[in-house]
Amino acid sequence: MVWDRKVPFDKNGNQEHYPSLYNSSQWIDIYEFDATLRFLRFNRGRSAAYAVFQDVLTQKEFTMFLSNLDSVMYLFKDGLVTGTWTFTKKGKNFGIRFCRI
Repeated sequence: MVWDRKVPFDKNGNQEHYPSLYNSSQWIDIYEFDATLRFLRFNRGRSAAYAVFQDVLTQKEFTMFLSNLDSVMYLFKDGLVTGTWTFTKKGKNFGIRFCRI
């Protein structure tokens, strides 16, 4: 199944928390990436609350499940966190998770 190996992105390159029903999501293979992320806001979907982050260089947005947020809280400095990230799936939702510094 595609959802086991890929993650949805919108047409602007932002990672989607849930695949779009109206705009065709672009499905990209799961990968690791290095980035400094800025916390933007908390959101709530139909079944999951999540945090939204923005890459300070590319301005692309990523979502993170609140259950994954505690693993990086101690690394925040001035609303920013730097590290290596990858993607995860819970139910029908997608987000990033911290890999390492």
